Amino acid sequence: MSVQEQCDKKTCLIINSSTIITLSELNKLDLIGRLSRKFHIIIPKAVIRELSKNSRISSSIAAYAVELAIDKSISKDLQSSLEGLGEGEKEVLVMAYAINRSGGGLRAIAVIDERVARRKAKALGILVTGLLGLIICSKKASVLSLDEAMWMLNQLPNTSLYVTRDLIEKAKLELMKTS
Repeated sequence: MSVQEQCDKKTCLIINSSTIITLSELNKLDLIGRLSRKFHIIIPKAVIRELSKNSRISSSIAAYAVELAIDKSISKDLQSSLEGLGEGEKEVLVMAYAINRSGGGLRAIAVIDERVARRKAKALGILVTGLLGLIICSKKASVLSLDEAMWMLNQLPNTSLYVTRDLIEKAKLELMKTS
């Protein structure tokens, strides 16, 4: 089952800065609020700090900021696994790891686009997706219309997110299956 198929009301999306920056470039920061009606949304404080230079972004996402309040032993256990990542990426992965092991009925998905962080997430058994997966998940959850989702995919080459044309085309095919 793909990450996008696992998006439901028991899902917690923990979003990293690159996704938020790209949503801002697409003028689609409102997607985070729209997603919050269907999913639990968490943006770690370290991500907020990374984005604090842009007041428009900071004010749009402040309501979803969560302080990292994780058992220190979990954080220490993961330290060596997370070497080389930024503070925001680390907090996203530690939160996802902790939520998935809490037994509280929530399933965390880390929303990260950076390749190294995604590899590390997978090695730790953390569900991970990027902006393309988030767009597909949003369409499947009826948060985005097909037209909105396709528009976002078509605009991605005009943003700072590096994504191949082939990957965008695969995402479009996946979107068409959801219609």
